[in-house]
Amino acid sequence: MILNISITLALFVSSLHFGTSCSSPHDAVARYPGDIQIGALFPIHSAISNLDNRERPDDFNCTGFDMRSFIRSLAFIYTVETINKSPLLPNITLGYEMYDTCGAAFTGLQGAMRFITARNSSEGTVKVMCNYTEYIPSVKAVVGPGFSEVSITVAKTLSLLLIPQISYASTTAVLSDERRFPSFLRTVPSDIFQTKALARLINHFGWNWVGIIVTNDEYGHSAMDSLSEHLDMESVCIDFKFIVPSDVGLQTLNDSIRTTVRKVKTYSAKVVVTFIKGNIVRILLQEALRQNVKRVWIASDVWSTAKLVDSEDELQKLGTILGFCFMRDNIDGFREYLRNPQPAPGTVNSFLEEYRAYDFPNDTLVKNIELGGSYAAHLAVKAIAEALRNVLCVNGTCNRNLNFPPWQLLREIKRVYFSQNGKPFYFTKNGDSINGYDLVNWQYYQDTLKYVVVGKYWLEGRLEVADTHIDWNTLNNTVPNLNCSERCTPGHYKLHSQISCCYNCSRCVEGHYTEDFDMRECKPCSQDKWPNMEQSDCINRTKRFLHWKDPFAIALTAFSAFGFLTVVAIGALFLIHLNTPAVKAAGGVYSYILTGSLLSSFVSTVFFMGEPNDHFCQIGQTLYGISFTLCVSCVLLKSIRILLAFELVDRLQANLKVTYQPAIVIFFVTSLQILICSVWLLYSPPLLKKIYAFPKVILLQCTEGSPVAFAVMLGYIGVLALLCFGVAFRGRNLPGKYNEARFITFSMLIYLFVWIAFIPIYVTTVGVYVPAVQVVAILASSYGIICCHLLPTAYIIVFKRKSNNQQKYLQSIRTFHKLRSSVFSMREPIESTHLHSKGSQTNLQVTHGKGIRKRCISF
Repeated sequence: MILNISITLALFVSSLHFGTSCSSPHDAVARYPGDIQIGALFPIHSAISNLDNRERPDDFNCTGFDMRSFIRSLAFIYTVETINKSPLLPNITLGYEMYDTCGAAFTGLQGAMRFITARNSSEGTVKVMCNYTEYIPSVKAVVGPGFSEVSITVAKTLSLLLIPQISYASTTAVLSDERRFPSFLRTVPSDIFQTKALARLINHFGWNWVGIIVTNDEYGHSAMDSLSEHLDMESVCIDFKFIVPSDVGLQTLNDSIRTTVRKVKTYSAKVVVTFIKGNIVRILLQEALRQNVKRVWIASDVWSTAKLVDSEDELQKLGTILGFCFMRDNIDGFREYLRNPQPAPGTVNSFLEEYRAYDFPNDTLVKNIELGGSYAAHLAVKAIAEALRNVLCVNGTCNRNLNFPPWQLLREIKRVYFSQNGKPFYFTKNGDSINGYDLVNWQYYQDTLKYVVVGKYWLEGRLEVADTHIDWNTLNNTVPNLNCSERCTPGHYKLHSQISCCYNCSRCVEGHYTEDFDMRECKPCSQDKWPNMEQSDCINRTKRFLHWKDPFAIALTAFSAFGFLTVVAIGALFLIHLNTPAVKAAGGVYSYILTGSLLSSFVSTVFFMGEPNDHFCQIGQTLYGISFTLCVSCVLLKSIRILLAFELVDRLQANLKVTYQPAIVIFFVTSLQILICSVWLLYSPPLLKKIYAFPKVILLQCTEGSPVAFAVMLGYIGVLALLCFGVAFRGRNLPGKYNEARFITFSMLIYLFVWIAFIPIYVTTVGVYVPAVQVVAILASSYGIICCHLLPTAYIIVFKRKSNNQQKYLQSIRTFHKLRSSVFSMREPIESTHLHSKGSQTNLQVTHGKGIRKRCISF
């Protein structure tokens, strides 16, 4: 704090007691005589106090001692003295003549005019000539000035004589124009690279909404144009552009900055990029403190390492300060030199005398060292020395003929190439440096302001930033979100307004996602995936099918298992009582084909539940179709047998007996269904289908393959069932022991009702329960057969044992024939009846007046 007060006091004293004057060659100048003189222009003072209402071309009064520029001037002097002590230019001494530009083009031009005076001219005159090829000015080259506006003015003068001019800090892009400034070079990059670096930096942090403040001069306007172009390329929008005066001595400057800060406060952009001289930035930041404007301030190289805040508290109130400075390196021995700078004998340095008059502590220069500009000044002198060696020296011997024009030196400077601290240095075709930038962050450590390097930018476009090393002066010290709009989180996308950087965030539509922030559109998930709850990523869809754990599937499985076991039990019961009249009346040995087909039907239901696949889809449909066809063919055979035994007249009965072959009928009827299923499987089989019509799930379902084949398969069974119904309906009034026709009729009605109802239900059902509809139909049909065909016979076997004998059945038939004598087409009374068994067939023998008639009543 004591140091800060001392510097402030020194600046005030300098404004009162020191100034640039031409009344004496020793005023405001640093001079050292040598064999070859190098000119130097540094803004040792930051402003001119007497520019307002200037009516006469008198002396300029410079104020505000600039510590940073003074240290840069010492780097220039130290490098000259170091080269003179080195073997680089044997027997040749470099001299220098340095003037203070005071940060203004007027004084810079005044210094340039001294440099172009003729060499050894006692009067310091400049000859007006048409051809300056052989003209020898007082200096061979010029280092400086610092500010771009001053360099432009000086370069226009020096370019007339092609005097080499190497600036250590001027960065405006226009100076790269070889046609306008043919003798200008610089050891720092052009602002074209700096503005590109700034745009890349802003994009790196994800910001898209910034403001720009520049000075009203060539440097400011050029920087604004270039920065605007590069920000547009990085999709960054500009909220405001403000221009402030470039002269610190103007009375209107404070009012202009006060108004500018007030406007900045009203705009929404929280990132402010500035291309302003350090002495003006100081006023800007002080006004920002007064108006409590906290922003992220991004500094150009002109003030990125200038000490403009006095305390850590002020820095926290201002916000974050980041900036690019010239990529720097150490100058061997320079820090030690700064502890006690001693000019070489014969040196005149009024700037050093002015500094010492302030009585600063011994370590003041070391604490305020800024290596970027100092290193650039060092490189400028080194480049001139290397070029002089190429002009004057051969094989280590230097020519003492020093009377050569500057343009010869310029030619060699443009071709110079040397290594500095292990790194190559040379000038580009446009006279620019190949060095890049250091990204610095202002941080306070133990009440000392530090410019911490947190990144680098190389001129080929590569940017490296150590985000975690940046002090954001916030509670959580994380990169702030400084966009026009809040960032759109994953799962949302940007819905733009008229300004591309300002937008609303909209939720992605169903089935779409965004995995990153601020995405312009949502992306669809692949078919097998679905967005998670946040719609920030795609996850696998849940497979949905009639799962074994589903309560409905459990119930269906239980019914199927019960029916299967019931059929097994009935089959075992039939096997035990195979030779009883009840079993023979139920079909005898062919009842086992019926029970076997029912078992297959119950088994087929298993293939409709659980996770389906192509094989299950094909097996389930065809197994049911063939097995139930076999079942219905057995029922059809029973219907025909009953009709043969009791209903047909003699002539028809005789004809049907020839064609009535049970095994052939069953084989033929079933084979036709097998053929239908084979053609179905061959050309368009049932297959697994993945249905994506429902969110978040994949519905796994079997398709019929060919709907026509599926309909033909079911229709064929339906035709058989209808035929059974028609035949059995005619025999509905048979004797009690042989009343299966009624049960056949009823079972076929059940089947036809179930499958007619199945069609609209199956077609309209969606979801996991589509296969359950068919399973219910299969179970209903199968249970209809069990209840109407197997259970009545089982009931007689178990509960009506006394009536399950031949005599009882014979008595039932006699009673039936007495009541239905018309069945045999005779009027005579029946004399006797007799049952005769041969193999698996039982025949009824009836004796009456005209003879004997036989009827087949069982298999």
